[in-house]
Amino acid sequence: MPISNIIEDIKSSKIYEGQIVHIEDTSFKDPEHASIELKPLINFALSQMGIEQLYSHQVEAIEHVRAGEDIVLVTSTASGKSLSYMLPIFEVVMDDPDATTLYIAPLNALVNDQYKNFVEFRDELGTDSEIDKYIGTMSGDEKRAVRSGNSQIILTNPEMIHMSFLQWHRIWKRFLSNLQYIVVDESHYYRGVMGSNMANLLRRLNRVCA
Repeated sequence: MPISNIIEDIKSSKIYEGQIVHIEDTSFKDPEHASIELKPLINFALSQMGIEQLYSHQVEAIEHVRAGEDIVLVTSTASGKSLSYMLPIFEVVMDDPDATTLYIAPLNALVNDQYKNFVEFRDELGTDSEIDKYIGTMSGDEKRAVRSGNSQIILTNPEMIHMSFLQWHRIWKRFLSNLQYIVVDESHYYRGVMGSNMANLLRRLNRVCA
């Protein structure tokens, strides 16, 4: 439904008492695209998803990641942030079967959503990259299978980083020793006391990896 219709529905409601103070129309802005050289298989997977061009902010992010730089990517919702880290991650794991990546999100719902996205993109690529999630709601057997497996990409949350990855880091030696990327999603969530705890958690993670 168009936004204009939604606004009219609100204004025509019996409980509407002039709560809308201001309405402003903004003009459509053409997307800014940029070119970047990608693996043919990745280009094919993107094409299968209906993506023929990448946005300029995605290309810029990928170039910085390829250069080994730490980045913070801040764009609006549904602007393709996920692809900005997924593409360089898959480039690495496709080239090096030992390379690993750790994705951290504050909520299990986000872990599940991104797990689905990673698996779907892997399936479009047609590769056999091992992707797993590691969250508290999994059974003990499921967690043991991940710990003893050959995961290249693991999606988890801060609690599991604290309770398993760091506390039992020797069990995760293979995974942590080959860690190429750490993705901290929804970083704006980590504020106040939660942010302080997350900062210390990442310091501990860096120390263990070192």
